[in-house]
Amino acid sequence: MKRFALLLMIVVSMAFAKTASEYYKEASFLYIENRLPSAEILCEEALAKYPQDQKLQMLLDRIREA
Repeated sequence: MKRFALLLMIVVSMAFAKTASEYYKEASFLYIENRLPSAEILCEEALAKYPQDQKLQMLLDRIREA
């Protein structure tokens, strides 16, 4: 029973995990809406999970320039 519960928690967490592309879309929307602090936090969170994503890094750089 414990194994099933653990497996279920893993499957559920994977189902709700965001991809780098989803993070980018959400952060870019926040950037366009001029919600820069929220966009920066989201980009940093995304880059913690996807450190090699160039689009996210470029967006973060642009947010920090603004």
